[in-house]
Parts: sequence; structure tokens; C-alpha cells
Amino acid sequence: MNSSFFVQMHDLPDYCHPVYSSLNRSLQFYASRKALLFSIEDHLNKKIEHHFDKLEIINHHYLKQYPNIVVSLSHTQNIGAALCASRNEYQSVGIDIELKTRKVKEGALKFYSHKKDDLSLNHLQLWVAKEACFKAISPHFDSFEGEITLSKIWVNNFQFGLVDQVLGHFTLSEEVIGQHKIVVAKSFIKTIGP
Repeated sequence: MNSSFFVQMHDLPDYCHPVYSSLNRSLQFYASRKALLFSIEDHLNKKIEHHFDKLEIINHHYLKQYPNIVVSLSHTQNIGAALCASRNEYQSVGIDIELKTRKVKEGALKFYSHKKDDLSLNHLQLWVAKEACFKAISPHFDSFEGEITLSKIWVNNFQFGLVDQVLGHFTLSEEVIGQHKIVVAKSFIKTIGP
């Protein structure tokens, strides 16, 4: 089982201090962590005692307070997203979100496309899928030779991998959060290796 949540924040609550000099960046930080709290509560099917800004994330994927859960965070503008899953079910997960209105710069495709990519995906869907898959692969970088870049990852038929190896699966969807439509990709790796 996996669980994901999206949170939109317009103002920092009084009890939150700005973590960054930019208010927008601080909103993203807190929105993704609040989404993480809701995602964990949904996953565990219970209210948890930790305040959302006190959850300690280790290496972007693991929680000190909940070592049996793998997590991933994303944000865009003032919207935060979180995905969590049981470590018994998945070794790692990834999530990425972008506003549906985001334009991918002309010529950028050459930096993240792969010859095996699904050509039915538009540029934004491909970008979001690759980002989510990269996040799921990142805890396993030591398992591969050389540098891992978005252009080395292929996404096709809701699977993703490197070279000829299938590493996991992903989903693509659209969500409405407040007044915004977002594109969402979630990726999942069960095992790495032979």
C-alpha cells in the first residue's frame, strides 16, 4: 500500500519560522512536509504525534521516526506533495509534481530524453515521470556504474529503467489542487539487482 497527499499553503502559520529567505520557498518546504504528515497518517491509518516540521528525513527517502516507511517529496509554487510506502513492499519511491501550465523550454528535451522513451507522453509528462523515477533510483546510485542522469533513464509502458534493465513502475495523473491543475508522477522500485 502507498499513500500520497497534496497540500496548498498561502501563508506560513504563526508557529512556522521561514526556513529560507524566500517566502515562496518556505511555503514549499512546509507544504511538502505537511503533505508528508498526512500521507504517513493515511499510510499508518492513525494520527501521529509528530508535528509536520519535526519529521526528520534521512537521505531524502527515510524517516528517523518511522524507519519502516520510504518517502519522497515534491513541490511547485505553493503546493507540496508527499508519497510514502512500506519498506516491506518497496525499496524506494519517487514523486514529482508540476503545474500543468508549465512550459518546457524549447530544446530542453535533448537533455532528458532517451531513445526508449514513450513517444505518446508530452514533454511535461515525460519531465515529471523522469524526475519521479530519478528520485526512486537515487538511493541506489551505488548499485550502478557511472553518473545517473535523466537522459539515461527510460520511461515506457509505465515502466522505467536504465539500459535494458527494468527497475520499477510509475503512474501519471492529473490532480486539481485549489485553482491549479498539476501533473503528478509516482514511481516505485521493489528490488534492485539480479
